[in-house]
Amino acid sequence: MQNYTHELSKENLLGTNPSAEELKKYSPDLLTGNHTPQTLILCSDDDTLISYQQYFVLQGTSGK
Repeated sequence: MQNYTHELSKENLLGTNPSAEELKKYSPDLLTGNHTPQTLILCSDDDTLISYQQYFVLQGTSGK
């Protein structure tokens, strides 16, 4: 799977050298599932900060 992480956000939250445990603890794609309430996510394909592909990661699909 391609990585769609917003690196600056990750660094601001976890620092420059987060452990694998920290990455797992704060990874939204690992924290969402059937228990997650329905959520409205607005995105656009011309966003230069966060890829619209992140939506598909959180949804658990490939986007194809």
